[in-house]
Amino acid sequence: MKETLHGPGPIIPGAVPPAGASTLDRGLDLSQYPRLLWRRRGIIALCATIVFCAALFGLIFVPPEYESAAKLSIEDRRLLSREVEQFLGGWNTPNQSFKRDEERLAKINGRIRSRPFLEQIVRTLKITEDPQLRQSALKAHEKNPGLSVDEAVVREAVARIQPNIFIQSQGPGLFLITVRDYTPE
Repeated sequence: MKETLHGPGPIIPGAVPPAGASTLDRGLDLSQYPRLLWRRRGIIALCATIVFCAALFGLIFVPPEYESAAKLSIEDRRLLSREVEQFLGGWNTPNQSFKRDEERLAKINGRIRSRPFLEQIVRTLKITEDPQLRQSALKAHEKNPGLSVDEAVVREAVARIQPNIFIQSQGPGLFLITVRDYTPE
């Protein structure tokens, strides 16, 4: 015999609880859910309205984020077939392939986020001509007079771009490079 809320005895579906049992002792039938929801419609509508207003309020104050992405594919130039390389104990075993992709990701990350590469990008795209950036660089030039204004502009631009670059591996030899910022420039 299983122990039930009503005392010892078998559990019988649809059985009426004893006279002294509370309404919590009875199970809730699926046909009662629509009535329950209808009776609580005010609370449900209030909760839905609060959540909608909070989401709308949050979206108003979240600045838009602009994103630019590029996929980079790097292929191996194999002289031997995969089977021959594995037979010879070559570098193309699955573990070695994963290590190679991790090494490539680290190299690409280091190269793209490096100061000389980003300085070249800043000069090529003429980001140094941005008036707000030049104004910010003038303040840096006043703090460090040994630094030319043009060099201060380039350093300021690199400092703004560098933390916004993200590089991910998308598979063997495939890398996704993404730049995100709150301004489209």
